[in-house]
Amino acid sequence: MRSPNNVRPAASTRGLLGCSLLVALASSWLCLPSLPIIHAAEPSHSGCDHVHIFLITGIDPNDLAHLKRIRRYCQDLGFRYTQRGHWYDQRRFEQQIRCIRREDPEARFVLVGYSLGANVVRSMAQSLARNNDANIDLMVYIAGNLLKYWPQDLPTNVAKVVHIMADSNIYRETPTVGADNYKLTNTGHIKSPTHPQTLDILARELAEIAASVPAHPDDATVP
Repeated sequence: MRSPNNVRPAASTRGLLGCSLLVALASSWLCLPSLPIIHAAEPSHSGCDHVHIFLITGIDPNDLAHLKRIRRYCQDLGFRYTQRGHWYDQRRFEQQIRCIRREDPEARFVLVGYSLGANVVRSMAQSLARNNDANIDLMVYIAGNLLKYWPQDLPTNVAKVVHIMADSNIYRETPTVGADNYKLTNTGHIKSPTHPQTLDILARELAEIAASVPAHPDDATVP
């Protein structure tokens, strides 16, 4: 006979415990405050409308790194054409970039990859470079610990690369050759996308991209 200490909870009890945990996690996510808007520079709103941002997360189906919040953050900055996806969205995003390039010659493209997503955005840029389909104005790696940083791996169609490295003893990263490299302090892998320094870097870099779009009479605001 089993002692009471060795009795396992019934399946229904385990199910209730699991559901309670999921509800608690969902509740904590829903109660998260919005990310603070950091205006490193005042972006041109007409320029913002030509900037297309593609966020690629890592193997994070529950969005523990909060890439959805990063998408909302970019949209709150004025960059309404911001999308978030996973590794399997690579081909779909590439096709969208090709279509946008044909329709808008002033389009600016920004690829942001977190964790494994850093590998994916680099692969996207390399794919788009093969047939001169599109240039990438900015590529951002966030906690891209799975990347190998050889100079020959840098896509030729990328104007600027920013690498934001987490402060982790487990997921070690090395600076990317030819990139602007930043090392976060006291921030692990999961929290690096929403770190205040990451937000500041994104706001500043995106403002510069928006400012690079030439002004057109059609973009002027009618009083």
